[in-house]
Amino acid sequence: MTVWNIAWKDLRRSVRSAFLLVFALGLPLLTAGVFYAAFRGLSGGDDAAIAAPRVTVANMDPGGEAAGILAGLLTGGDLAGILDAQSVGDPAAARAAVDAGEAAAAVIIPAGFSANVAGAGGDASVEVYQDPALTVGPAIVRSIVRQVLDGMAGGWVAVTVSGKALAERGVPADGQNLGRIGAGYTAWAQQALAGGTGSAFWDVTSAAGAKAENRDFISQILSTIMAMMLVFYCFFTGTASAQSILKEQEDGTLPRLFTTPVRRSEIIGGKLLAVFLTLLIQVVVLLVVSAAVFGIRWGGAASVVLAALGTAVMSASFAVFLTSFLRDTKQAGMVYGVVVNLIGWIGISRLFAGIIPGMERYSGFTDIVSLISPQGWAARIWQESMAGNPVGITLAGMLLLSLVMFGIGVFKFNRRFAN
Repeated sequence: MTVWNIAWKDLRRSVRSAFLLVFALGLPLLTAGVFYAAFRGLSGGDDAAIAAPRVTVANMDPGGEAAGILAGLLTGGDLAGILDAQSVGDPAAARAAVDAGEAAAAVIIPAGFSANVAGAGGDASVEVYQDPALTVGPAIVRSIVRQVLDGMAGGWVAVTVSGKALAERGVPADGQNLGRIGAGYTAWAQQALAGGTGSAFWDVTSAAGAKAENRDFISQILSTIMAMMLVFYCFFTGTASAQSILKEQEDGTLPRLFTTPVRRSEIIGGKLLAVFLTLLIQVVVLLVVSAAVFGIRWGGAASVVLAALGTAVMSASFAVFLTSFLRDTKQAGMVYGVVVNLIGWIGISRLFAGIIPGMERYSGFTDIVSLISPQGWAARIWQESMAGNPVGITLAGMLLLSLVMFGIGVFKFNRRFAN
């Protein structure tokens, strides 16, 4: 019971420390909260989505192939969710719908459009008539029409250049060969505009789809940032709690405690147990609050429990190991500020690879380098838990490393207080 009594006394002192509470709980939650507030408009469910603009399409070149492609893309299902388009009989009706506020824009395809696209010599232009009070909807319509026209112009260029290339090689540049080239280019352009499989040009995503992708990406960022804060501040809390051993040594309370009938191993064991319990409380509180407030998904129940215990054990063992090499609190302040920070950033570097653009190419390197620090093992187990992967192998490595650090720390403390 003596070990538990000592641990309980130190634990109560830790939870009553305003500095330790702010450092252990306030700062990591505040940091994650800043990012949550910044990204809430993108990740939350109350953000406003852009409605698909209503468009009227008047095709005055109904027999033309190019006109049919343009009108079909605008009014077909490929752009559903991007445009709400319908065909009308003539330009006057299309413009009237815009004037009445029933449509954001009208697309008017003139007669002879297809022939002019094929190089008949005329101007292959399309009229976009818009509501002057609107900006976003008409801009979307103009952008799509411009992309289709660019694709058609590219088709004409492809046919012209291919005809010259065929003639130079003695291949007949007849209508059949050029027709196949033009048809192939048109099919590719249609697929690219619709975002079809294999398109390397551009992709069209509905507002709902883009919103869902944004939420998933922002959720990943928030989860990674919270994991960084949990690991980073747990190790700081561990070292700060273990520093109480040095403080009591300087104040003389620890030597006086050694004069009592209580064995030294029980005294040291109780203080180390208090460090572990403090860290375990910190981890549990951070997990519960971050899940409730920020919606962080830490993983399955079993993997979360194992990751939490592994993190607490690793942090406590590291604190014991590092503190056992220090003489006093003055030296501890300098070492904690440099060493814990340095190896902490090395350890959580593996998490940066998942959220910083361009860092993914270094993920293999950071995965290896981060494991030279205890924080890297803690970051790894939380990364695996959030991804739904097994954590057993990582946990075994953490426990083995913790056992080594804890053994060295206890050995050095026993030698220090032997006399």
